[in-house]
Amino acid sequence: MNYYHLCRRYPPVLVRLLARRNGRAMTTAQIAEAAGQRLHLTEAAFVEPAWDNLPLATVMKLTRACGMDFTSRRDVNRAECYLRKNGSRPAFKYLVKSSEWQTYYLPLLVNWRKSMSVIPQELPKPICKLLTQLPT
Repeated sequence: MNYYHLCRRYPPVLVRLLARRNGRAMTTAQIAEAAGQRLHLTEAAFVEPAWDNLPLATVMKLTRACGMDFTSRRDVNRAECYLRKNGSRPAFKYLVKSSEWQTYYLPLLVNWRKSMSVIPQELPKPICKLLTQLPT
């Protein structure tokens, strides 16, 4: 997979959802700090439907901060393995157990789904399945 394919396969929302540290979901503040960016810029980037409108430097900072550097075979492989877990039904327990599940993560997923007229086939299959179950 090349860099451009990975940008389509892992849009900002998905990179945000996969961000974790020590088995726990990373907060947006932790990501902003790791990326060396202001909190409001980090929050705005993760609601974008694609990386297209963001400067390359921002994409690089955010993906690295989330542990999903598109130039790192290790990072990409870790994400791919996680998404194939349990017969391609990852549990996302670190998100569901987070105190922000109801107030941040679930609304983020629902809004992401509502922003799409069609679910892109480039997305990982487990994510496509998850998105089909959400309200449009």
